[in-house]
Amino acid sequence: MNQLRILLHDGSSLILHEDELFNEIVFVLDNFRNDDDYLTIEKDYGRELVLNKGYIVGINVEEADDD
Repeated sequence: MNQLRILLHDGSSLILHEDELFNEIVFVLDNFRNDDDYLTIEKDYGRELVLNKGYIVGINVEEADDD
């Protein structure tokens, strides 16, 4: 299973596991590349995470630990 690591300007990061996401990881990456000022990530349980793209340094796709 994969996970997204969203690197933030202050040096912290958010980790979102693939099974938490409503859409596929590639959909989130495509949304990051559009012209909107905000990245909206729909979570599997009906909530959304909205981030200002100016605060995002990068997004990595990583293999998740199976812990």
